[in-house]
Amino acid sequence: MTSFLTVFLIFIGLSLMIVLHECGHFLMARFFGLRVDEFGFGLPPRLWGKKIGETIYSINWLPFGGFVKIFGEDGAEALINKEERGGDALDAKRSFRSAKPLKKALIVAAGVIMNFLFGWLLLWFVLVIGTPQALLIVDVREGSPAFHGGLMVNDVVTEMKVNYESLIFSPETGYGVEDAVQFINDHRGEAIQFRIQRGGEITESNVVPRVNPPEGEGALGIAMSGAGLTPQNPFSAVILSFKEALNITKAIALGIIDFIARIITGLPVEGVVGPIGIINLAITSGRMGLVYVVQLLALISLNLAVLNIIPFPALDGGRLLFVIIEKIKGSPLSIKTESFINGIGFIALLILMVLITLKDVSMLL
Repeated sequence: MTSFLTVFLIFIGLSLMIVLHECGHFLMARFFGLRVDEFGFGLPPRLWGKKIGETIYSINWLPFGGFVKIFGEDGAEALINKEERGGDALDAKRSFRSAKPLKKALIVAAGVIMNFLFGWLLLWFVLVIGTPQALLIVDVREGSPAFHGGLMVNDVVTEMKVNYESLIFSPETGYGVEDAVQFINDHRGEAIQFRIQRGGEITESNVVPRVNPPEGEGALGIAMSGAGLTPQNPFSAVILSFKEALNITKAIALGIIDFIARIITGLPVEGVVGPIGIINLAITSGRMGLVYVVQLLALISLNLAVLNIIPFPALDGGRLLFVIIEKIKGSPLSIKTESFINGIGFIALLILMVLITLKDVSMLL
């Protein structure tokens, strides 16, 4: 896949994740009978809109993500008079602020649930389609022909070739480690052309297997392992992908806890990427194939689910924390207090995103 097409697919995927997230809030709010004023595709200003029932469905100029406006989510019903709402005295009772804490919690959590479900669906797709079969080099002995030929650990071998005889590792051929070992042994003393995939780049290397290798080493001095996923039955993949989604979600949560702990203790933070880092990952995935792009989107969707549930202002987790406080004290926090806390949280998140982006840029220099 070209870099442009890959970035475009990631852009569409991210937009879909946001729309589905907002759709979760929308559907749950409608389920509980709350009034939803607008469901927008993209970000304002508005390009087109049509009112169906009491909700405006809009398409906006900035073609990224979406949003939902639930009446009273920001306490606005206190500022809107009866005449402006067509004389409907029940509007205030159908506002978000007037809803019971449990209903609020479910509405807020619905967006996170949608992101998890979307990640699960994408993982199901990956398991059903499978990933290309290949050989993974897991060890290279120093001083061996493979070492001098430039082969490296984590290289993915997609083809071995000698003159007009070749061995291609793919789901169609079904060749594995044993076939590769046999091919190498059959061509000892001859130059074998390796076609390898390294960090998304395709490269080639010529290596001559030893006729009499040292004891304990093979002809090339490498250890190989099978790489790739065999396509799964669509029905069994439902359970397998759900378990995988849970495992990934758990790993992400533990990673975030470690990230926060490192910030608090002043330890160096590694493995965190921002928009630029995601684009680089996407381009690398695209070079490997569509299924890897889908796999990356699944990871991003599950990441969004976990990040959004963190009890931090401006995130869904922060809103859930407000609901818990409301349940404990018997009344919601004032609109002014919530707005102030969310504003501080938003600024903090913005600063963090800028710092991560600067880190991404520094890695490219």
